[in-house]
Amino acid sequence: MKKFLPVLSIALLLFQSCLNGQIKNGIYKNDQIESKIRKTINANNKIAYSAISDGKLDGLDGIIWDSLKMNLNDEFRNKFIPQMSRIMKGKTYKVYADIYVQTVKEHDSCRIEAGEGNNKWEMKIATRTKETYLSMLITGDTLNEVMLTLVYEKIGGKWKLCNVMGEDFSLTGKNALDLYHYAQELEKKNYLMDAVNYMSLSNHCLHPGGQYFLYAQQKEIKDYTDSLTKKAMAIFPFPYLMEQVKSMPTVVNLHYEVYEHIFVPFIAYQSHYYVKDTVALKNENDEIQSKIGTIFPGMDKIHKNILYRVYNDLPQGNSNPPYYGFIQKIN
Repeated sequence: MKKFLPVLSIALLLFQSCLNGQIKNGIYKNDQIESKIRKTINANNKIAYSAISDGKLDGLDGIIWDSLKMNLNDEFRNKFIPQMSRIMKGKTYKVYADIYVQTVKEHDSCRIEAGEGNNKWEMKIATRTKETYLSMLITGDTLNEVMLTLVYEKIGGKWKLCNVMGEDFSLTGKNALDLYHYAQELEKKNYLMDAVNYMSLSNHCLHPGGQYFLYAQQKEIKDYTDSLTKKAMAIFPFPYLMEQVKSMPTVVNLHYEVYEHIFVPFIAYQSHYYVKDTVALKNENDEIQSKIGTIFPGMDKIHKNILYRVYNDLPQGNSNPPYYGFIQKIN
């Protein structure tokens, strides 16, 4: 079963130094940080946020490290920045975490631990200077929030922006942990296909601070994803024959897509009826719609819409065979 999301998933300019050292001096979080330092970084954050949301990297002049500016590649300029700008522009941000790190020597490494309860997380970072500051900002809307991580280093007595990361933090207002717990609720109701797709969303948001950001429940989420997928695929092997429908079409893909600013099921299936025979296709789809809660339990309970796409010949590589689409409105 193919699963993908048409949302941002980019991580650029990650830490590249060794991570085998130990913190020597201290890690300070949020209110523990000296107010003067935090005030300076907050001012820089406003400059960086404005520049990135407007897609104008020249706005970073004055706070960006010269070496970083010279090494901004085309993917960062032409892909990362435009995608971040679309999500950020016209929106405010909130601070998820401020982390200030002091080390005795340059080129050291440390493990940051933060968060409370189920939201505990850790992050490994490599430092190049004796003072490093991570500012993790959340912005977006109810469909998609991203975490913009700005990493500053004290260079020549001034704080300079040395790394930038952007990853998905939440979807439908739920972060990775919220989505994981919701998927567990769906599984208990035997809504397996929706549980699988919510775990896909959960895994999509699992590293909001980059690859070195780990939730405390990281392994638990991975193990649950594997066991849930195995259980669902045993019951719904793909391609999946819809035996409840007289013509027995075959589902070849089931994932979530964005429709009217929410995630809804997208079901692609192969029909025996000619794709241009819209009357026959509609009669078949009407039957599918009337039985969708039996075919995939729960799907008619938690969604307002379901999208369908019907094929005769399936897409292969770059091919784009004819298809016909339907939208099911659920009261």
